[in-house]
Amino acid sequence: VTQGFKTKAFGLERHYNKDQRSTICLPIALNSNEITTLFGQGTKVYDLKSVDAAKYTINATEVTAIEANHPYIIEVPQTYNFGNVDVTYNVAATPDEDPSNAFEGGYTFYSNYEQKTIYYNDKEKCYNFGAAEGGRFYRVKVAGVAAKPFRGYIKADSSSSKATMFTLNIVDDTTTGITDMQKKAENSDAPVYTLSGV
Repeated sequence: VTQGFKTKAFGLERHYNKDQRSTICLPIALNSNEITTLFGQGTKVYDLKSVDAAKYTINATEVTAIEANHPYIIEVPQTYNFGNVDVTYNVAATPDEDPSNAFEGGYTFYSNYEQKTIYYNDKEKCYNFGAAEGGRFYRVKVAGVAAKPFRGYIKADSSSSKATMFTLNIVDDTTTGITDMQKKAENSDAPVYTLSGV
């Protein structure tokens, strides 16, 4: 999106398996009601917060809203293929740089709106997300793997990263305990903005 615009509805075409965590990044913001309308009652969204390099875990907390151009982990209560929200949105122009979220521990959660290849080599050390055992970030192949649009991957800020995998660790922000170690052009004819992230 090279220029911002207004839309009367937002739709997302993407396959998500029931109760299986995936990565997501959207060019619009969604509040809790809009998340429910789009993905279903009981949808959970997690924001990555820090890395524990000694335990090879990435800590995340559950959030109730989605910010535009910010990657997250999402878990839907039923199989999802397409949905829409009939609310007027101001869609901002896509940032020149890939959306990202730098978190504690020397790693950054990236997303992209066009398919690209990510690598694990001397120049960059990237980890792709997999849904096994509640969600893990795996070191990608040296030859590279495709990073599909509207998803996310993490990248080490330093070339010294040696980890082969990070497990997702969901932390309850309201307590000191861990709740989930492994799993756990503006006019009346404004367009319907639909994303295909398949």
